[in-house]
Amino acid sequence: MPKAILPQPKGWYVYCYLRTHSNRPYYIGVGSRPDRMTARHTCKVPRDWSRIRVMRQGLTRDEALRWEVFYIERYGRKDLGTGFLINRKEGGICGGKLSPETRARLSEHTKNNPPPQPNAEQLRKRATNRMAAVAARHGIPVEQYIAMSKYERDKAKEWCIANPSLPFSDYMPQTMETRQLRTAVARGIPEDIYMSMSKKERNALRMWLVNNPDKTGEDYLAGVRKTSGPKPRICVETMLCLLSQGLSQAEVARRLGCAQSVVSRRVRAA
Repeated sequence: MPKAILPQPKGWYVYCYLRTHSNRPYYIGVGSRPDRMTARHTCKVPRDWSRIRVMRQGLTRDEALRWEVFYIERYGRKDLGTGFLINRKEGGICGGKLSPETRARLSEHTKNNPPPQPNAEQLRKRATNRMAAVAARHGIPVEQYIAMSKYERDKAKEWCIANPSLPFSDYMPQTMETRQLRTAVARGIPEDIYMSMSKKERNALRMWLVNNPDKTGEDYLAGVRKTSGPKPRICVETMLCLLSQGLSQAEVARRLGCAQSVVSRRVRAA
């Protein structure tokens, strides 16, 4: 159906949408530009623009808002049961407020019809699609990009941005083990010792080297780590036996030479 010529009102105006069969208005609005009448609304805009009528024009903003309130009150609102308009606001300056009946109806509808939540398979598929899009944008094979860790992905993207003319086959991402060996060499610690360290102890080594820039990892092994010694091995049976004797967790930790948090964690695990 060919669209009719859109009215070109002057100044601020009040317009309405007419129903096809009854020729009655079902929506009242205001605007200051002609395209406002066909812009996106909370209701459906008529396909035939001849069903759009300008009721008042050549008004100021305040006059247009007052006329909007007048027409909405005159024809009545469908949600309040006072008429046949689908407007859900009072119009005018109070247009941002919904009536208590409308708020209750919308709240009840939301409770009875909650939005569907994506399941784990859908979330996994979305993440895969996002990673595939990023890989295609940077020219990285999708399977290789998905198999990478977050650190490797960031490094691969940085390399692609810095070398836009080179194919990704020239980039050889470092594996986790290779990075750890390089870190051990950079910090001056034998590779086997560094690989046996826990993440917490590696962080402690890193902070110690930051605070002591004139020393190396060998100094850490010979001094701090040697002084602290290996962590004591806690026998769960001995710990439970001491607790059964009525000793507190702090006393048990003092006797076993460990922290109280270790005793509490072992008690919860047991």
